Amino acid sequence: MAGIDAVGFQARDHADGSLQVPWAVLFNKGITVGFGRTHDRRYATHLRDLIISGRARPSQIITHHEALEDAPSIYDRFDRRVDGIVKAVFNH
Repeated sequence: MAGIDAVGFQARDHADGSLQVPWAVLFNKGITVGFGRTHDRRYATHLRDLIISGRARPSQIITHHEALEDAPSIYDRFDRRVDGIVKAVFNH
């Protein structure tokens, strides 16, 4: 089972695939909920072919390998767009 957790509420999925969400709690807390689709289906085959042909190398995107305890600092630096952080991998 998966779900959504935030301070003050929980939403859990069920075996039939439904998800019960406490909408009134979200509304009262002023939480905005958005939905949308990614373009992954549109680009997945093309990207796969680029990777297989060697024209794209996903490992080039990873710019930093850091300890897990450094995650707050890394995310802060990423958010401020400093130190050239594009993608970080955290090791524990």
